[in-house]
Amino acid sequence: MKSDTLLYHLKKCAVAVLVLLIFMSCTGLASAAYDYLPVVGSDTEDYYRGYGEPELHGYLAGNYEFSKGENATLRIALANNGTLEKIVVRKGVGDISDKLNYKTALVDGSADKAVVVTAEELLEYQAEMNDLNALVNLSMKEMSYEADRVNALSIYAELVSPTTLIEIPSDAEICYVSSVPMGSLSVISFPVNIDKKIPAGNYTLNLVVDYQFINNVLMYKAGNKTELTTTFLTDADHTVEYADRSVIIPIEIRIKESPVFEVTNVDGNLVSGKTSRIDVTYSNTGDAVAHDAEAKISLMNPLSSDSVRAYLGDVAPGESVTVSYNITADKSSSIEKTYGISSDIRYYDDNGDLKMSSSMRVNPEMTLGKDYFTPKNVVLVLAAFCILYIAVVGIKKAAGRKKGRSGGKKEQRSFFLMCFIPHLHKIRQIRFSDRIIPLIYIACRGRKRPQY
Repeated sequence: MKSDTLLYHLKKCAVAVLVLLIFMSCTGLASAAYDYLPVVGSDTEDYYRGYGEPELHGYLAGNYEFSKGENATLRIALANNGTLEKIVVRKGVGDISDKLNYKTALVDGSADKAVVVTAEELLEYQAEMNDLNALVNLSMKEMSYEADRVNALSIYAELVSPTTLIEIPSDAEICYVSSVPMGSLSVISFPVNIDKKIPAGNYTLNLVVDYQFINNVLMYKAGNKTELTTTFLTDADHTVEYADRSVIIPIEIRIKESPVFEVTNVDGNLVSGKTSRIDVTYSNTGDAVAHDAEAKISLMNPLSSDSVRAYLGDVAPGESVTVSYNITADKSSSIEKTYGISSDIRYYDDNGDLKMSSSMRVNPEMTLGKDYFTPKNVVLVLAAFCILYIAVVGIKKAAGRKKGRSGGKKEQRSFFLMCFIPHLHKIRQIRFSDRIIPLIYIACRGRKRPQY
């Protein structure tokens, strides 16, 4: 009984699968399965063979000279100078033409020998003529398709630098162009970061270009896809065979001679609540003179200055100039650390053009200034005055009682020390809030004077 039930369910599943397959075949759901079927050679005709292919060249669009430390954009024009050499007729097209001429001669009587054409033969002739005309139309379409073989397609261009001093960001080193037709060009752009330490001179960047082009065109027979061995569900009347090519195009650029400034020394420290002098040494490590150079610092809270500019004058290659800045540090918001101050230099190059150096860092250290007018220090000073006053009064009284006794003056000079110095260690051990009254008590208690 169970086996019969299992067999019944299996039959139901088989019927359901069959119905689903029939439904998919009747609709467009199965199109994806046929889009990737290979082309069967018997389903196509190749009437023509083209010769010639794309020829890509590249050159800089705009200025080819760049400065040290510059973040530039290279605009490269990618041109297709390829030419279509020829299109050769393959077998079949000539036969079609001859067959058309022969059939026409039979019907219109232009053949050497008159032929009687029956109505049945005329219908057959018209059917053949329709097929032949379809073949001619296909051959003419293939000729136009073959002419597109000189167009560069699916282009990937990668710019490669020969040195680490010319950096091309990894996220922008490849450009994609869908096509560059014959006789046209397309401009592509690459960001480039030029190191300020790069020597002046000429540099060659390599533009690696990968692309495709149409190598051959095959037409579907008579355009009647229902009779083809392979099922094609697209509207195309032809298929294309592509070829891959790769070419390396040299791109020449020049790095100009120019000044390059660096901060080579910083002398002086910042002090909170005070104005400090900071000496900064700028050095020209480039290979050109900077004319009328002027340095500038950019300050932010808690730093300020009455003058943030300093004139350097003409700075030759290898020369250094030291300038001073008076910088005030706000006491309320200063932190003991190393501060980074941005600095740059404006100058004129040999052509008289105003230039700006790359940003530099001046890094002075901040120290917190000592504040003597704190509540703690004020209390200590008052306590010292009180002790001194009591000691002086005690000395005067002692001096009055011992006046006339020998050695009185010597004892007066040492009485204060005898009373105060032995108790210094006690003063340091007493808490700050409890110092005033105990200090007075200790000073008043004094020390027993020796008996003579």
